[in-house]
Amino acid sequence: MKIIDSFLEKEKADSMHSELVEKFQLDQYNSINCYDSNKDFSRILDHKHISLNLFKNKKPYQLIINSFQKYCRCMGPHSLSKSIFMTLLLSPKDFQGGDLFFPHEEWTPRSPTLGSCDKFEAKHNRLIVGSSKSQRLMSQIFDSTGPLIYITLDIE
Repeated sequence: MKIIDSFLEKEKADSMHSELVEKFQLDQYNSINCYDSNKDFSRILDHKHISLNLFKNKKPYQLIINSFQKYCRCMGPHSLSKSIFMTLLLSPKDFQGGDLFFPHEEWTPRSPTLGSCDKFEAKHNRLIVGSSKSQRLMSQIFDSTGPLIYITLDIE
């Protein structure tokens, strides 16, 4: 796994967070998958613009945008379908929780413990890059002044 903090210029990251919250009214939902390029019309969001300008990607991809607020239903164990994922975390100024965990062995909610895993703290403007086949899940958000947004690009 690779982590890049301050992936975007601070003003651009702050602006992107605000624009997505406004465009999809994310402050109205506890948790929502607000965009999936495989299912939603491109006119809803210029996903090619985000893919090319944000992630510098030209290969086949799927762009997914999820939003979560405090005490919401968080992302359960899942993996993606392609080869490489890039997830950009955008958040409000104050929040606690929303960390991403990547178990070393497959985990289900019925498993007694999470076991050995890599943990990546949720942080505004943090990019995480890794294998799409890696299972991942998210911790509960305990405090937040607004939605945490996870923009994921799943690349061939």
